[in-house]
Amino acid sequence: MKKSILMLSALCMLIVASCKKDKTDDKVADCLLTESTYTGEDGHTRNSIFTYNTEGKVIKVKGGEGGPNDDLEVTYTYSNSKIIEVQTQHGQSFTITYTLDGQGRIVHQTNEQGYVDTYIYNAEGYLVEIQGYNADATAAYNSKYSYTNGNLTSINSGNSYTINYIYGAELANDNFVNEEEFPFDSVLRKFFGKTSKNLVSKLVESSSSGNPFEETYTYEKDANGNITKVSALSNDGDSYALVSKYTCK
Repeated sequence: MKKSILMLSALCMLIVASCKKDKTDDKVADCLLTESTYTGEDGHTRNSIFTYNTEGKVIKVKGGEGGPNDDLEVTYTYSNSKIIEVQTQHGQSFTITYTLDGQGRIVHQTNEQGYVDTYIYNAEGYLVEIQGYNADATAAYNSKYSYTNGNLTSINSGNSYTINYIYGAELANDNFVNEEEFPFDSVLRKFFGKTSKNLVSKLVESSSSGNPFEETYTYEKDANGNITKVSALSNDGDSYALVSKYTCK
C-alpha cells in the first residue's frame, strides 16, 4: 500500500467523526471498538486490540504482525491539561506529550527529540492550521485545513502537496478508529476540535513530484451502524481492507 505524505505525524491525528446524532448514532454510542485487522493486497495483516478506561477513553492499543519481537504497545494517560502517549516496541519506548487548552483541545504536541507541533483552531472550533517546528525552533512545515458544509475538504502544505477529500452522504461514526492508512480516525480524534460529519468516499493527493495519488473508500456497517469494514482501492492498483469488531452495552 502506498504510504503517502498523509502519514506525517502531524496529520495522523486529524479526524473525521460524526457530530450529528440520530437513533442509529445512539446505538453506535453504546459500542466500543475492541479489535481491528488490516489486510493488505499481498495478504499481509496487522492486528490491533483496544483497551478503555471507565470513561470510555482508549488507554492502551496493542498490535503487531505476529512476530515475537514485533508487537507494538501504545498507552495513553489523561489529565485535565495533558495527554501522555508512550509507544513501546522492541524493548524501546518513545513518549509524546499533548498539551490541552481550556476547551480540552490539543494545542501543542512535543516529543523526546524536541520537535513541536502547534495546532490552531478557528472561531467555529475547527482545526485550521498545524505549524511544525524542529528541535532548534526553526520551522519544519506548515499545513492549512479548509472545510465545506462541516467537512474537511482540503489540506494544503504550500508547494509540497495538496490533499482533497470528497464525501458521500453517509454519516461518520464517533467510535471508529483507523490508524493504518487514514490520517482521520485516530485514538485521540476527539481532542482536535470539531470533526467532519460524513464519511470520506475519495481522496486525491497532488504534489510537485509526480502524478496525483487517488484512493476510493467503501464501507460496511452492522445492524447498530458500526463501521465493520473499510475497503480501499487506489489508482495505482493497490488495495487494503480494515475489519473492525465492537463490544456493545
